[in-house]
Order: sequence, then C-alpha cells, then structure tokens
Amino acid sequence: MGSISYDKLTSLSEVRLLEVEPADGSSLIICNLRVCSLDDQPFYEALSYTWGNSGAKRTIICNGIEFNTTDNCYNALLRLRYPQQKRILWVDAICIDQTNVLERNQQVQLMRRIYNQANRVLIWLGVEENGSTQAIAMLPKLKEVSLLHEREILLQMMEDEFYPAQKGRSDAPPMRTADNAIQAITNIEVQLKTQTAAVVTARGLILQDGVEREGLPGPSHDAWTELSSLLRRAWFSRVWVLQEVVMSKEALELALAADCLEKTLLPLGPAIGSRMPRMMDNLRQGLRSGQSWDLLRLLLISHGLDCTDIKDKVYGVLGMAPKDPGPWLKIDYALPVLAIFRNTALSILHGKRGFDVLALVRHPKRISGLPSWAPDWTSLIPPDFYILEEKWYSASGNGTSAINIEVSRDCSTITVDGLHCGWVKDISAYIPSPSEAKDLEGDEVLEFAHNITEVATEWRNFAMNCDSALEGMSTYEDQEEAFWRTMVADLDAEGYHPAPRDLYYNYKHFLSKIKFANRGFFDPADAGSEVSKTPGALAIVYGLHDPDFKRFYDLFRKAFGHRLAFLKPAGWLALVPKTTRKDDSLYIFEGAKIPFIVRRRRRQQFEVVGPCFVHGIMNGNLFVQGKKMSRLTKISLV
Repeated sequence: MGSISYDKLTSLSEVRLLEVEPADGSSLIICNLRVCSLDDQPFYEALSYTWGNSGAKRTIICNGIEFNTTDNCYNALLRLRYPQQKRILWVDAICIDQTNVLERNQQVQLMRRIYNQANRVLIWLGVEENGSTQAIAMLPKLKEVSLLHEREILLQMMEDEFYPAQKGRSDAPPMRTADNAIQAITNIEVQLKTQTAAVVTARGLILQDGVEREGLPGPSHDAWTELSSLLRRAWFSRVWVLQEVVMSKEALELALAADCLEKTLLPLGPAIGSRMPRMMDNLRQGLRSGQSWDLLRLLLISHGLDCTDIKDKVYGVLGMAPKDPGPWLKIDYALPVLAIFRNTALSILHGKRGFDVLALVRHPKRISGLPSWAPDWTSLIPPDFYILEEKWYSASGNGTSAINIEVSRDCSTITVDGLHCGWVKDISAYIPSPSEAKDLEGDEVLEFAHNITEVATEWRNFAMNCDSALEGMSTYEDQEEAFWRTMVADLDAEGYHPAPRDLYYNYKHFLSKIKFANRGFFDPADAGSEVSKTPGALAIVYGLHDPDFKRFYDLFRKAFGHRLAFLKPAGWLALVPKTTRKDDSLYIFEGAKIPFIVRRRRRQQFEVVGPCFVHGIMNGNLFVQGKKMSRLTKISLV
C-alpha cells in the first residue's frame, strides 16, 4: 500500500480539493487531489462527517495510488459521487496531509474559511439504519409545528407520565408506578442520560390529543424510535461539527445512503428535542445578527462534545472565536495537551473574561500536571451559577479594575492581587450533580432523588443550627433569608442578582414538599417498621409538576455538586465546591466577579479549589473597603 505524494501548499490560502471521478454503484472509488487558492473562489462542497472507527479501513485510489480511509468516509464518497460528472469535495482526512504537523496546524487555522466559502456543506450522517429515511421524512412536518406552546406540551407530558389514565376518579392514586416515576425523572427532569433524552420535546408532540391535529405519526409509530436513533449518531456529538455547520452558508445538504435532502436541519432543534441542532442554530443566528461568542463561552458550549484528538477540545472551536487569542494560544499539534489547556487558560485570563476561566476549575483533573488554575476540558463541566454573565456578580467592585497577572517563566504559576477574606470553618454534606449520577439505573435513580431530600434537609439544619454566628444576622428570619438565597446563589431564573423577594414563597413551598418527602410511608407489606424511601422520593417527583415547587427547585438544582460552608471569622454562609476542606482560604482577586476557595500548598503558594458564592459579599463592598485599607496581597496560584 503506497502513500500519497502530496503537492506542497505554498501559500496560507491554499488548500487541496478532491475530484471524485463519476461512477455507478459500488465500483472502485477513484479520485485526484489538486491544489487551489481560496482567494480564487473555487467551486467545491465541504463534507461534514465523523471519521468513524479508525481500525476499519477501506481502499480508494487517490492520485493513482491505493489509499486507506475509514469506513464512514468511504461510504460518504460512495454515496455522494455523481454517476456522470466529477464532484469536487473538501474532505479533511484526505485533503490534509495528516502526517505533516506543520501543514495540519496551518490547515486547521483555515477551517473557518474553508466551510464558510464552500458552495455547500454536505452533512453525512452515515448509511441508512433502522429505517432512517422515515425519520428524515418527518423533519419538514416537525419544522412546521409551532413551538409557542412548548411549555404547555411539556407540562402535559409530565402529567401523562405521573397521573393515572382514569381521569376524574377521586380514588385514583396520585401517580402510576415507581417505574413510571423513574422513567420520568430520567427522561424529563434529571436527564441522567442526555443522549437517550434527545427526543423529549418531540414526544410531547405525539400525545393522543395532538397527534392528528399536527399530522404526525402516531405515538407507537416506528418513526419516533428511528428519529431517536438518528439523533444519537456520532455526528451529533462531534466538536468539529459546530464550526463546520455554524460557519457554512445557507445551503446545507442532509445526506443518508437512502436519500439526499436539501433541508436545513438547524431550526428543527427545539422541535426534535436535540441539543446539537439547537446549539448550531443559536450560534448561526447570533453570528448573522452581529453577535459573537468569546473563546470561554465556545468552550463551555462544546464541553460535552467528542473529538478523536483531545487537543481539538480547544482547536475545534478556536476558529469560531471573534478575536485572535493572542500570543498565548496558537494552533500547534506538536504541543502536549497539558500545554494547550494551560495556554488556553492564560489566553482567557489576559482577555476580557479574565478570572471567569477560574470558575470552570474542577477537581480531580484527568490531565496530570495541569496547574490548578487551568480547567481540564476533558472533564465534564456541568453548567451552574458560575457560568458568568456580566449582569451577575461584582465581588471585586464594579469590575473595571485592571487584572494584573504575572506569569512564571515555565507558565506553571500565576501571581495575582487578592483580598484574603477568611477561612472555611464548617462544611455540610454534598449533593451529587446529575452528571455524576448519569450511569444510575432503576432503583438507583430513585435513591438519587431521595438523597436530594435528605441533603436539602441537612443543609437547612446546618444553616439554621450551626454554632457559627452569622454576621449581622441576629434574627431567625435573617438566617433563613441567608439560607434560601445561598441555596440558589441569590439568582433568579434569568440570572439576575439578587433574586426577587417573592422567591421566598416558593422556598417555603419547596420546604413543605421536602418535609413531606422525608416523612416517608410505612410499607404495609413489610413485617417490620422500616420506613420506605420510595414514596418520599416520589413526593419530589410529584412536586416537579407543581409550578410553585418547581420554580425554586429549578434554581436549587444549580447548587447540585456543591456544599454549604460557614466561613470564619465573620460567619458568612457560602456555597462551595465539593472538594472544599476545613481551613481552606477565601480570596477575592482584583478584577474577579466572584470569590474563590484556595488551599495553601507552601508559604504564599496556593492551589485553586474552585469558585464560590458567599452571601452578603457578592456586590463588592467588602473588596472596596479592603482595598482602601491596603489589604491587597500578592498570591501565587500553582
């Protein structure tokens, strides 16, 4: 098996295009590469696909030489070639010399332009499986369905999940079976398995009272299962797809072995309940309206997507960032992952978002040797209240302070100005985030719901009965307000701080459900007096249908994955990372919107534990006063 002798690319705007020779059926694929400049506006179509299993190789003839490509790439070429004329494509696995690191670096920098300038982007989802054509055929109708009543549809779906079919019976039980509740938790609220929940919204459209009205297939039709399978294909979870589709022109062709359809997939995101099309559509629409997304936001948006090379966690979205990332971050596949992730953090630290990048720190990290202040983009970073908007907190004042960062020669240590505000005195129990519980099944899901009720109760006891006195909170009412505001990081549903006072009503309603859930019920079938956990947990499920309960619960969910803590000497109540320990320090860095928990390693060297919410100091008063008193100190983060 020979290797292609690639013609050298002599300018930064040159690419290779693949000329696929015409043929019918499954005859041998023959193609040729030619070099051209994007400045000349050549006609070509760019392929958006997944490489697939690298171990499954198929042979094509390229430039007269046998060339191995992946099975998925082979099938795409086989399906997309014309019978009577050449087809001009850009296919990364063939058009880029993957063995040449310097060329790979340069071509990846051109990806945004390659897909933007393509006359059409071909989305290859793969060969037909399980009747994929039926699912594709539904897409135009789904696109017509109005989403104005999406909330009502979801509520109706929740009701159908939880309530018995016998309407109007006073003796009917409040919900069907534990299995139904488990399924409801999994698919609708907790979404422990997000990929299998891809068609949640679509399922809302097929309720018995709406299927004929909308002209969609019936609830038991195979097309819905096929749509779910289609949306779980690898293409929908690939990080490079974001840039390939977002930067493309209007013409998108959705391709399967059975059919090729010129339909824009993106607006279907809400209708089919799939995260990726919705994400793409939002990015495209924002781009066309002049909106842009900085690198940190793009990394957050794409954090759950897959890539063959871990380095593409960063490089796969870098081309969509509106500004040059500066000297700290350049595409270089010769660098180790550690250096790329570290340089990414340095680039963001020196930009507009500054210390916001430290809010994405999670422990433990998978990349060995990564500084504590640099996020590990291979770890799942669940969205929470630290995904910062400018309208949120201002712990270091008005946020206009210049960020002064000193970087060590080996880039392993940064030195910043900060205000030391105290230490962790006491910490509470920990609520796992849904992402950590994603592999739970059956009774384990119900156990997870039950644990929420237990820990929420423990948190309240911790906040209301702890020996640590809250500064300036001499009354029970002051303590309770500090508690409920801390539970939701003092934010409303739109992310505004502080949360409205009327949320207190929802908090009290939430407490009543929690108390009911913790009482549980005696199981008559049990000879002993063991209190069953199941009914109590189901009370939480029942509460999810109650808008007063759900308003507070949806905000409280953002605290999952955290602990409560009391901070000394002031006695502040805080929401802190799960890895926080007693005697960890609280700092506010100059220019940061939020405080951080840090842990002393040696002398003035600290490691970042993570961001935190501290009731009463998020508006900057403490920092401004401390700055006036010259209490800022240099702190080195390693």
